[in-house]
Amino acid sequence: MANPATTTINDASNAWHVRFNDTLVARDVDQYLALFRDDCTLQINNAIPTYSKLALRAAYRRHVASFRAKSYEIIDVFGDGQKSSCEVLYTFTCHDGSTEGVQCSYVVDLDEAGLIRSIRIYGNGARVFKAFMHAND
Repeated sequence: MANPATTTINDASNAWHVRFNDTLVARDVDQYLALFRDDCTLQINNAIPTYSKLALRAAYRRHVASFRAKSYEIIDVFGDGQKSSCEVLYTFTCHDGSTEGVQCSYVVDLDEAGLIRSIRIYGNGARVFKAFMHAND
């Protein structure tokens, strides 16, 4: 769910972040990976980066298996259509029925085709991110 009061520099950038977060909520691995270049890089905080879409597949599967559902609220978006950042509040419904809120920001760099070249995510190391952070194990 997008926050209508979101400040944006570029409407296309805001629309991209809504589409990206809608994809995260859908929890569909193939739909998620379709947003990335084959030679992408993803890094969460200071964890070792995940390099390539192939490595990202296993990490994302572990991530979505760690919770039952996810929702979001975009707080703010800055940037243009190619380089931008987003501050977002995620609410995860865990398998035990509890919920976990995670506020984070991410910075994304898109290629000319609109695919993710690199993304860096900053947020707490909540249990829902731990499986994702060990992509290179």
